[in-house]
Amino acid sequence: MGLTRYPAASLRELLSISLPLMLTGLSFMSMVFVDRLFLAAYHLDAMTAAVNASVIGLTLICGLGIIASIAEVFVGRRFGAGDEKGIGAPVWQMLWFSLFSTLIFLLAAFYGTKLLFGEGRELDAIYLKWMMIFAPFCLAYQAIAAFYIGQGKTKIIAWVALVTNGVNFFLDYLLIFGVEGWIPELGITGAAIATCVGNLFQTVILFALFIRKKNRDRFGTGQWKLDPPLFKEGVTIGLPAGFSIALELMGWSIFYEVMKRLSDNHIILAGIFQSLLMLLFFIPDGLQKGVIAIVANYIGEKREEVIPKVLRSSFIFIFILFAVALLTSPLTVVWIRHGFLEGQEGTLPSLIYSAWLAVLFYITFEGIRVSFIALLTAYKETRFILLTGASSAWLFIALPFTLLLTLTHPSEITALLLALLFPFGHSLLLYIRARTLLVAGDGKRAEGVSEDNTGIVA
Repeated sequence: MGLTRYPAASLRELLSISLPLMLTGLSFMSMVFVDRLFLAAYHLDAMTAAVNASVIGLTLICGLGIIASIAEVFVGRRFGAGDEKGIGAPVWQMLWFSLFSTLIFLLAAFYGTKLLFGEGRELDAIYLKWMMIFAPFCLAYQAIAAFYIGQGKTKIIAWVALVTNGVNFFLDYLLIFGVEGWIPELGITGAAIATCVGNLFQTVILFALFIRKKNRDRFGTGQWKLDPPLFKEGVTIGLPAGFSIALELMGWSIFYEVMKRLSDNHIILAGIFQSLLMLLFFIPDGLQKGVIAIVANYIGEKREEVIPKVLRSSFIFIFILFAVALLTSPLTVVWIRHGFLEGQEGTLPSLIYSAWLAVLFYITFEGIRVSFIALLTAYKETRFILLTGASSAWLFIALPFTLLLTLTHPSEITALLLALLFPFGHSLLLYIRARTLLVAGDGKRAEGVSEDNTGIVA
């Protein structure tokens, strides 16, 4: 039923859109977890190679995938403005972008892997090569998913993701271990193929639903021709956000390199910290997409006065989660100790509770940060996101940890707490810009100033 089911900007409306997206993110993380679990059972070297290769591959895929997903902003605005027939066109432009990206990914598959991995790392190269070959389908999935997210119809995405998990689980087992006399044992190659086929499966299913007659007639999903001005606008808006992610990842690479040089305990605790963040990141990710969809709709409807309520609902949700997680921390810490440090002695087990608190505060600040990013993305302020995101990554991550390495030797927990500077500092910068936009919009409306056809105050 989309974005008209619940009261405007209410917590129920936000959750109705964001929760299925969070479930989709959790489903993806579960798919990655199963992949690693089977590979670990097969051979630890294969699991390590898959982890290393996937980090590199996802950097490129996520950077370009953000550009493809920018169609969500156009869909949300047009849906909110009542231009249902024009919704299909921006999605098709990002599908064209996905097709054009094939050249980049094929070059990365057949030449990039040779440059990145030398002798002795053949397993890494195999996994990354398969990722790159099928990567355009990941971008196409982001573009098609934007058609549903922009309208607030997120349950279909969650259901497709759950079915895809089942397909991936089945293929993972068959292709990694094989079936004697029927299917050869493919190891890491089988894991890569299973994951790629899973992504292809969900893309094909959503595309089939996207182009069915009902959607062609109502939403114009048959408008497949390349529209150069619209294509350029989508790429122009999405490119800064994608570039920002790449620069942030570079900043984080310095963080982990410094932690590795400080001591074994530092890097082990940093690894646990990162693993827990990755497990929980489906929360801010789903929240961000939900806020983008709702805000873009209200901009299209020219109802910007309710947008601050969307942020308030987002913050309420974040703080409720934080409170629940804090209350259940004793049980969670026991699970973390058993999962990561079973049989370990020394100071590390005693640090887990503090590390978990650092994770909780990070996810809370991250939820606030992505809420502001979603708001600015809906307003097409992606250049500001790029500027502040890149500078914050280096100012609040790279610089402090570089100084730490040269000037002092912080404790493990002190180093983790310093990592909170990034989401907190970046949130402050984003808040300043978001407040300026909203206050300016209120002032313009109060003066009776007209709005342009994009829904943003002129």
